[in-house]
Amino acid sequence: MDLMMNEQNLEEFKFRIKKKFPQLTGADLQYKEGKEDRMLKNIAHKLRMTEHQIQSVILDF
Repeated sequence: MDLMMNEQNLEEFKFRIKKKFPQLTGADLQYKEGKEDRMLKNIAHKLRMTEHQIQSVILDF
């Protein structure tokens, strides 16, 4: 999934997902440019969701 992250929408994404899932930490949401998929896999693993499920959550934002 390509989120086309920039600084503004990355911060908005982190705020919203941490609000919905307070168990996520800053370390879970570490982002490296071009590595959106890796961050999403880490989030899905932490939340015990599939990548498809986490994509659905994100699309609901």
